[in-house]
Amino acid sequence: MDLRQLRYFVAVAEEGSITAAARGLHMTQPPLSLAISDLERDLGVTLFHRLPRGVALTEAGEHLMVAARQLLGDATRTQGAMRAMGAGLSGELRIGAEPIGLWSLVSAQVQRFLGEHQDVSVSLVDAPPGRLLDLVTRGEVDLAVIPSAEPDVLSTALTQSLQAAVSVEVPLELVVPRSWTSVGPGPVALSSLLDHPWVLPMRIPGLRILPEALDEVFARAGRRPARVIEASTPHTGLSLVTGGLAVSVLGAGVAEQLSALATVEVEGGLPSLFLVVLWRRDAPLSPVARRFLSSVLG
Repeated sequence: MDLRQLRYFVAVAEEGSITAAARGLHMTQPPLSLAISDLERDLGVTLFHRLPRGVALTEAGEHLMVAARQLLGDATRTQGAMRAMGAGLSGELRIGAEPIGLWSLVSAQVQRFLGEHQDVSVSLVDAPPGRLLDLVTRGEVDLAVIPSAEPDVLSTALTQSLQAAVSVEVPLELVVPRSWTSVGPGPVALSSLLDHPWVLPMRIPGLRILPEALDEVFARAGRRPARVIEASTPHTGLSLVTGGLAVSVLGAGVAEQLSALATVEVEGGLPSLFLVVLWRRDAPLSPVARRFLSSVLG
């Protein structure tokens, strides 16, 4: 028994006539009659009473009619789901992002994407860049988003296994506890803040990220912070900033969403980071991941 036979069976049952069903199926009567006979032989039951004018379902035929409609409906829905997956309209999307990328790019992109693709499920991994490289290399996420101070000089080891594309530029902002009323609001000399503890992410060999982006800023100020508290990401140590202990550097716009933080304009300004999207070279992206990547890269 196959789906073609079931479609023929349902058509004959609904028409009450093999001749009428054949017309609706755009085929001649003999092959349709043969298909119904083959189905009855395969199942070992009589499905239709043959009448002088048309056919009528037997008890076995009535039972098969209920099951056939359910099976054909399931098949139609499954076919539609497979086509949607093939077009990137449904399926699972796995994204890894360092918090700057999560706050500055991924969250808004995912919100828009889910609004347009309601049958897509999304899983997000918030991790430091080194961990994200491992995850995307092993195929545990489809795409990874990391910040880079110089995306054009990513290490050779990275580009051998992964493809990379720059998505957006993210300006950086210096953030301090809002309780520090003595700081700002006008431009302040960076040197005036270097005696406070700074929360900064760890350096990662082969990747030029936030610490490297700030090296030139500290060189311009003539010295580095007296004390640096290293964290896996800038956001990991935010509680130290909101608690009034330290300062840090975040992507533009983050502080606006956290009432305990204030931004400080720095004389000479701060550099920007670029958000780089990474995916594996040796494995094709799923249709839904490919569609999301296209929307992120514009």
